[in-house]
Amino acid sequence: MSDIKSFIGREAPITPYHATEEKLKAFCAAVGAKYRGEAPPTFMAVLLPGMFKLLDEIGIPLSAVLHTDQEYCYKQPILPNDRLTYVTKLVKALEKQSKTGSMKFMVFETSVTASRAGGSDIEVGACKTTIITRD
Repeated sequence: MSDIKSFIGREAPITPYHATEEKLKAFCAAVGAKYRGEAPPTFMAVLLPGMFKLLDEIGIPLSAVLHTDQEYCYKQPILPNDRLTYVTKLVKALEKQSKTGSMKFMVFETSVTASRAGGSDIEVGACKTTIITRD
């Protein structure tokens, strides 16, 4: 595996996601939330495939990942039939040595935009994910 810092700034391809009412209701049912005509606060968690693509490019298997932190920034609600696009970027990475090997800390940021009928694209939110891996 290359030096982890050499991957800082790398972005996963822009990814589309159609937030249908069925998908929003299914997510609500899965997390035990009542459907209220918009996505619940944690819905942006379904937009992690960009991070998975970057981890694959870096050469880190998901089995080596420990999810340590998740932050969300909400600007607008995600509504049924929003056509979301999201892009994920590795914004911070560092490696620390311990007695048992090295640990890599990585921070990914994902920005989320929605296209709505009759309107232009609007930024609906962002999420920041922090993970640790061990060698």
